[in-house]
Amino acid sequence: MTTCSDSERVALKDAGPLLRFAAEHVKKLDPDLSLAIAEARAAVENNQWTAQISQRFWIAYNQLCTLIDPVTMDGLSVAEGKVKKFRWFGLGGTEEVSLAERSANRYFVVLIALVVPFLFGYLYVWTCTNLTKQIDDLLTQDKPRITQLTDDFNKLDIATRSKEATTWIPEEVAQAEKISADSNSLIQDADRINYSARILDETFFRQATSLFTSSSRPKSIDTKSRGQWYDDYETMQKRFGNLQENVPQIQARANLIVGIFGAFVLPVLLGSIGAVAYVIRLISDQINAATFTRTSPIRHITRVGRARRHGRWDRPFQQFDLAIQPVAACDCFPRRLWRRSGLLDVR
Repeated sequence: MTTCSDSERVALKDAGPLLRFAAEHVKKLDPDLSLAIAEARAAVENNQWTAQISQRFWIAYNQLCTLIDPVTMDGLSVAEGKVKKFRWFGLGGTEEVSLAERSANRYFVVLIALVVPFLFGYLYVWTCTNLTKQIDDLLTQDKPRITQLTDDFNKLDIATRSKEATTWIPEEVAQAEKISADSNSLIQDADRINYSARILDETFFRQATSLFTSSSRPKSIDTKSRGQWYDDYETMQKRFGNLQENVPQIQARANLIVGIFGAFVLPVLLGSIGAVAYVIRLISDQINAATFTRTSPIRHITRVGRARRHGRWDRPFQQFDLAIQPVAACDCFPRRLWRRSGLLDVR
């Protein structure tokens, strides 16, 4: 007669929960498995352990583990075990939950922490891109109108330079009214461009300086007023002259920042969101299948850290042409930082 070893006693102890799981989830369970385990347990209690009983027990134990694979005793013990979890970011005391539930809750907090800045960043880029496009469209639309208006102004200026306003012919009066109306229409477009440029500049830099100061360059037109049409045209020329000086600089700065956001910041956030969401779904599947083990948290951290190696994050942002490659969020932070933060389960 032989003595039951420590490993055999541990296996006998674990066989009970494993057999119960098999009975609950496996159809047509082999009765010989439960019989062999029951005989082995009885042999230990009666001090009648033999080599034959040990052999039969290990064969039955192997068949039981194969039958319920990938469920293991580690997964079952984690599902039954309890760990402490902080409520409301540590402000509401602690409670006891399973390791899987704590891990899922912490990843959910990380997911929310990533989604919020991503939404603000995406809105940020979308707003500035639309403002830039609106400015470009207005400038492109107004360019031929300004050229035509300048030709009409020069012709009327030459024709009426030596005349008094009371001696103008009806055609010249009508032309002056048309120049005044066209100038006012362009001034309204300039005001819209001015407003969009102010928003674009303040969005990125919060500058308090004025965008449209008077230019110090000499003007080719006479500054002496010769009528409303002349003043309207002069005002329009000053507005668009200042726009051409300031708007390209504002757009260049905005495009640089938007490009960095689109090529680096947002792809990193989006990739991290996808990786964390995948881990949350994986934890849910593991809880359902009772396969969440003590080593699952660290393997989930590894999955998040390697997310960039299994797919492209920058597809939604390929319109921004910058030579900056996104990197994984977890590759940027050492593991000890995640452990100290307490947000992810790194044990």
